Parts: sequence; structure tokens; C-alpha cells
Amino acid sequence: MKPKIPMILFMLIVSIDLALALGASPANTKFHLKAEQKYYHNSFTVSTSSNLTKVTFRVEGELKDYIQLTLEEIMTGSKELNFTLTVPKKLKPGSHQAKIIISEEGAGIGTVTITPSIHHSVILFVPYGEKYIETELQVIEDNPHYMMFTTIMESKGTQTVDGINQEINLYDNNKKIATIYKAALTMESYDVILGIAIQGTTKEKILGLPRKTFSIKSGTSYENQVAIRKPLFKPGEYKAESIVKYGRKTEKMTKSFRIGAEEIILYPKKALAFADRINKIDLLLGSNWNKPLKDVYVTIDVIKDNQTSSIESKQKDIKPNKNVSAELFWNAEGLELGEYQIKATAHYMDKTFEKDFTIRLQKEPPQYIPQPQYKLYIVSIILLIIIMAVVLMKINKNKDRNNS
Repeated sequence: MKPKIPMILFMLIVSIDLALALGASPANTKFHLKAEQKYYHNSFTVSTSSNLTKVTFRVEGELKDYIQLTLEEIMTGSKELNFTLTVPKKLKPGSHQAKIIISEEGAGIGTVTITPSIHHSVILFVPYGEKYIETELQVIEDNPHYMMFTTIMESKGTQTVDGINQEINLYDNNKKIATIYKAALTMESYDVILGIAIQGTTKEKILGLPRKTFSIKSGTSYENQVAIRKPLFKPGEYKAESIVKYGRKTEKMTKSFRIGAEEIILYPKKALAFADRINKIDLLLGSNWNKPLKDVYVTIDVIKDNQTSSIESKQKDIKPNKNVSAELFWNAEGLELGEYQIKATAHYMDKTFEKDFTIRLQKEPPQYIPQPQYKLYIVSIILLIIIMAVVLMKINKNKDRNNS
């Protein structure tokens, strides 16, 4: 162990030396977007260690596709790195950023390789203008009775924004199932729900109350919260969409939320098996969830007199709120007759769902093999011959009468 100490100390010293030597000046570049400005050019100085090393550059972040560098790499020394920022056609007001990552490679002796890196930030600020609102959607799930949705609206522009309209749309697998908004009432506050296909209803629920509008002064914010009862939903994953409208502008934000948890119910189809053969045990798996449950499989333990045998099924996918059959095969050759305890477990991700039942093992009843019905065939042929003979006799009699 002692020889490793000098090497560790050497690595620390080299790391400190390289980290101090590698630098970028200044540390960031800020641009304030002006009307009709399409390109920005700038440069910064990159300094490296005195050792013979190679310095490489790469760009990361939101604006990475809009920055072009004049150099891809440099060797030891200090050099000026020029870059060009092309302004994207569509940018929301606020700050947008990219990082030019500077990495020094090739330092070290033998098998020891150290790659220090720093970055130079490029920031483009787009002015907010006279009226602009930034929104944030918060979904509160910890209330036992209600799902609550809070939309935070912050006025970033220079003027007060009036006539703001806000609503929450709820989606089940991309199908809108409800809209919630705040009613415009003077004395009390009500959350109005326009419900479509909500659990327990077959018709739309529409309350025709006017919508409340909001005003937010420049530099201030407002929080609007609406709620809906959890029992109105089946268990599953849903999406909430907050829509804020003012003037001709619309701001949207979405977040997912869950009601309840996944559950699989197991139903045994039959409780009878036969000795000295391989029996198929069918289990019906029922899902309560509104999304597919993938890669579900079942294990069963067959127990009798402290003896246990385990069986596993193939993986199955369960469609939303549907059932699927799982097949397991139990070899009962040489086993005693009687009742066996079955402990069945459905596995989905890290969750398990159990069902205990009994199955009776008995002798297989003798199978009845039908014998060919020769006598019936013979009688049928004789009857057919008699009928044909009678018909021929009648035909002959009719001919004799006609001749006479």
C-alpha cells in the first residue's frame, strides 16, 4: 500500500496545477437582443498549462445549435477563440443560454490521465416587452380528498396586464375529460367543472357561470388555485394543462399526476386438476389502471404437507382497465390425491399482488369413446330400400291403370 501514496500526491499536485492553468477570460458573454438583430460576434481568451497539451471545445445547452466556433482545438499557450451566435427565429422573452466547454487533454505521465475542463457561458436575453406573463403550474396530490392545481402568473412586462383568463384542462390518455375554472362571483368563490366522461356520469356536467378574470401589475405575481374531488376519477395517470389567455397571447403548461396506485386482481378460473398428468392452471389478471401494464408475470407456489413446488408464467401485457389470462402448467404425476394450497403472485415492476386459493387433485374420469353405430347405418339403409320399393310399386300400378 505504501508505494501508492506518492502517486496519489503526484496526481493531486498535477490536478491543481492544470486546473489553475486552464482558464477563460471573461467567464461569460451576455447579449441583449435588439430588434432585427440576427447575428452576434464575440471572442474570449483561452489560456492553458505550460505542458504540451491539446485543448478542445464543444458547445452544450439550449443555444448549442446556433453557435459556431472558429477553432475546434488548440495546443499549449493562450489564444483568442472567436464565435458567432445566430439568433433563433422564435425565442420566448427571458434568458437563453449555452456553454462552451473547454477541455484540456493529454496531460499526465504513463497511464495517469487527467482532463480538467471549464466553461464559458453565452447568454442571450430577449426583452419581455410591455405585457408578458410567465406561468408555473403546481399539482398538489397530498390532499386525501381533492386534487388541487395552482397556476402562478408573474407579470414580467412593463405594464399591468388586465383581463387574464385562466383554466385547467384534465386529460385521460390524451382525451379531455374535464375543464375547471374560477367563477366570477362577488361574495363567494366557486370552482366550476365542465365534466366529460367523469366516473359515475354518462352525460356532460355543465354549469353556465361566468369566468373570473384577473389583473396583475408589472413586477408582481398572482396565484389561482382550483380543485376537484379525487373520487370522481378512476385510478390512473392523468395530465393537467393550465391555459392562461390575455390579449392575443396564450401560455400553456402541462404536468402529470396520479390518482391511486396500480392494482392487479387475480381470479382462478377453475379449482380442479387431475392426477398423473400435466394440468393447465388458468388465472385471470384484472387491471384497475388506465394505462397498459407491461411485462406482468405470475408465480404460484403449490403447497401440501410442507412440500412446495414453484411455477412461473410467461410475461403478459394488460391493456388499460382490461383482463388477460395467464397460463401455468403443473406436473401432477405421482402426487397424492387431495387438496393443495395455491399461493399465486402477480409481479409488475417492483410491486406484487397475491391471491390464495385451493385446488383439488383427483383421478381423471374414464373417457367415453363412442363406438361406430353400424346397426343404425344398416337400419337406415333397409328403410331407404323399402321406401324406394314402395315408390316403384306405386309407379308400376299407375302405369298398368293407364294401359288398361
